[in-house]
Amino acid sequence: MELGNRIIYLKKLTLKYKRDFKVLFNDQEMCSYLSIPYPITVSWIDEYITESMDLFDRGEKYTWGIFKAGTEQMIGVGVLRDIDYKNRVARIGYSTGRKYWNNGYTMMAVKFMLHYAFKELELNRIEVRVDKNDDRSIKLLENIGGEREGILRQAFFYNGKYRDIDIYSILKNEYYEIIKEKKNKRGSIITRSEITAMENMISI
Repeated sequence: MELGNRIIYLKKLTLKYKRDFKVLFNDQEMCSYLSIPYPITVSWIDEYITESMDLFDRGEKYTWGIFKAGTEQMIGVGVLRDIDYKNRVARIGYSTGRKYWNNGYTMMAVKFMLHYAFKELELNRIEVRVDKNDDRSIKLLENIGGEREGILRQAFFYNGKYRDIDIYSILKNEYYEIIKEKKNKRGSIITRSEITAMENMISI
């Protein structure tokens, strides 16, 4: 299963891309936001990807590599996890490598994951937990209508320190209404090219 358009695509993360994973995320600041031990070891990556592949096949957690269209160049990772099919709720996580920032890739990848969650899995609510200092991720969520619900105090322990986490939610009906509204407004904070990218998304 792949999700994509003419710019990027998402497909199941496998051990084939473990070296790319290390190159992208062996960054101390990024690791602190992603709950990844720094420096990243090959054994940790092997264990993480192997477990992710198994959960992907069972439909319990979807971990995708994010790639440039028409290439095998991995630029990031997206995750749909903690799926509660009964209550139609799940969480997402996402990140692209530092050198791929400011190109709209993360925004597109998030919208592909949301579309898959809402349309293919028929979920209704997506939660995102972000470090309160992760300004880039917070801005992205606010741009697509994420609603900040509160703070999980000292919910994350990293490098000997407790950190607070902001929790955001995205509801299916609100999300598609916002996309529709932004499409009809000029000067939207979500560009028309990004909206077109979502509309042209394909599922293979």
